[in-house]
Amino acid sequence: MKFHQQAGRVYRFGGSGPDQWLDDLVDYAAHFDPDLPGKLEGATPEQLARLEELAGQPLPPTYRAWLERMGKRDGGLLYELKADLDVGEVLELYEDTDEGERPAGCLMIGTGQLGTFAELSLKPMPSGEPQLIHTDGSWIGKPIAQSLPRFLLQQAFLRFELGSYPVRHYYGLVQKLHTLERVKRAATAAKVTPYWFSDAWNLCGWAEGAALAAHQDHQGAGWLTVGGVDAAHAAQLGDALDHALGLRFQRKLVDVPD
Repeated sequence: MKFHQQAGRVYRFGGSGPDQWLDDLVDYAAHFDPDLPGKLEGATPEQLARLEELAGQPLPPTYRAWLERMGKRDGGLLYELKADLDVGEVLELYEDTDEGERPAGCLMIGTGQLGTFAELSLKPMPSGEPQLIHTDGSWIGKPIAQSLPRFLLQQAFLRFELGSYPVRHYYGLVQKLHTLERVKRAATAAKVTPYWFSDAWNLCGWAEGAALAAHQDHQGAGWLTVGGVDAAHAAQLGDALDHALGLRFQRKLVDVPD
C-alpha cells in the first residue's frame, strides 16, 4: 500500500460518530483506496429475507445496513481479517447446519478470523448493539468487539490508517501485566487520542506523527502496534509506552519507498 500523507501526517479518521458509522467507514476507506466504493456490492432483498428465514430472527439494523451496502463484495475492506462476511457464505452456513449446531440466541454472520475460530456471531445484549463474539457450532465464545460497527471501523483503521505508516513497531502484551486498561492509561499519558470506536477489547488512536492499535482477548493475550511517519515518531511513542508498561518488543517493519 502506498504511504498517504496529508499535512505531513497520515490521513486520520474524521467520522462524526456512531449514527453515521457506515458512510464514515466507506468515506474513510476511500481516502486510501479511491476505487473502493465502486467495488462494493450489497445483498439482494431476497437474500436478506432468506437469511432472516433461516436464522429465525430479524436482522439487527446495523448488520442489515452493512449487508445492503456491501454484503456481496466488501472491496477488500476485511482482507487482513481473513474472515468471510459474504452473505452467500452466511446463507450456506445456515443451510448446512441444524438448529442444534448453532449458537443459541446468536446470529451467525461470518466464518473464520485468521484461522483462530470457526464463526463470527452477534450476541444480543440487554441494551444497545449486539456484541460481536466468536463461536464454533453451538459453542459460544467470548467477545471480540463491543459491536459490529466498532469492529468494522477497527479493521479499517488497521488496514488503512495504521497500515499506511511507513515505520511500525510490534509488541506483545503479557497476561495480567499489560491489561488493556493499563495500556489505555499509558497511551493517554503519551498524548494519544482514542477514536470513538475503541472498546473494552480494542484501542485505536493517534498522536502527533504516530498512531497505535492494541487488542487483548478475555484470557489476557494480546498485541500492540505503534506506527510513525518516520522512525523518530514511532520510537518516541513506542518508548513512552515501553517505559510505562515494560512491553515485549517483537519486531519492527519499515516500508521501503518504491
